[in-house]
Amino acid sequence: MNDVTAHPSAIWWAVPHAHLRFRGDEVVVGAPESADHVALPAVTGVRLWEALHTGGTLVMLADTSTMPIDEVVSCVRALVVAGIVTDTPSESSSIAFHDALMHARSRGRTDEGFGQRTGAPAHREPRQGTVVALPAIAPDDLHRDAPFADVVGSRTTARSWSTDDLTLGQLAEFLWRAGHAGADEPGHLPYPYAGPVDCHVIAVAAGRIDGLAPALYTYGSRDHALRAVTPLPTRETGRLPIGDYLSTVARGERVGERHPPALMLVLSDLGMMASAYDGIAYANILKTTGVILGTASLSATAMGLGSTILGLANGDDFTDIYGASLPHLRSTGELALGVPQR
Repeated sequence: MNDVTAHPSAIWWAVPHAHLRFRGDEVVVGAPESADHVALPAVTGVRLWEALHTGGTLVMLADTSTMPIDEVVSCVRALVVAGIVTDTPSESSSIAFHDALMHARSRGRTDEGFGQRTGAPAHREPRQGTVVALPAIAPDDLHRDAPFADVVGSRTTARSWSTDDLTLGQLAEFLWRAGHAGADEPGHLPYPYAGPVDCHVIAVAAGRIDGLAPALYTYGSRDHALRAVTPLPTRETGRLPIGDYLSTVARGERVGERHPPALMLVLSDLGMMASAYDGIAYANILKTTGVILGTASLSATAMGLGSTILGLANGDDFTDIYGASLPHLRSTGELALGVPQR
């Protein structure tokens, strides 16, 4: 089948959910089940790609795209080898389009630099910012632990919040449980973890924390401390409620009482994960983000707090405001935290 010229009457088709994006002067095409992407010329490549979605012989494809026949043969051969084009007519797929794209990205083929494993995590300079020491946590100071089955059984999603602020002590205990417990021993964290240990950072947007100025803080699990993150002075975002929340704390203002007093973010270093895991980097990012959010949710329940794992978010909101201070990190998960309305 790789010798496409051996089938002059064959009709060639793009596979289901094959997709296109522009990169400089090239058109890059891929498909969820393909292990590779193929670059095509910008103008004629678009015409060829459109023709492949309706199907055509090599001669028909050359006529539609206005590409020389030998160039069409070369492009179609590369697309066939990559699994993006086939001589079987496209059929409807049971997988939804957006799920297909997520599957494609989980294979590590995105514009984040995946597919370019370096073999060693990139060195990151220590993050600068005002350090806020959190109250020390001793075993006797922890909220009395409930049996795990009881915590799981009582975990709910909080949709409405009381007007109570969180205390700095509550936040300290929550972060200890969600991101520190066991970290005194090198390499240990309170959740399953895939990838270099510094690929994920827990951050807190403090909207109404008694004793803590409104701002975004990263949590240091090794020293159990917060570090303030400097926002861009003139950038705000209001795409979604999370963007409004981040803009508010970036101005140093308290959030309104209808909002939860704190927003926890999972920040991920996509490039660092890719340097170690290449094609499964994005999948590892999502898996680890999920277990961090799950651990945080159970920690909140054990303390009698409410939490909500948020699905309606735009990672650009975080990047717009804080990307200059944390350029290597993206927000990959968010959790609202507070006292639920009884």
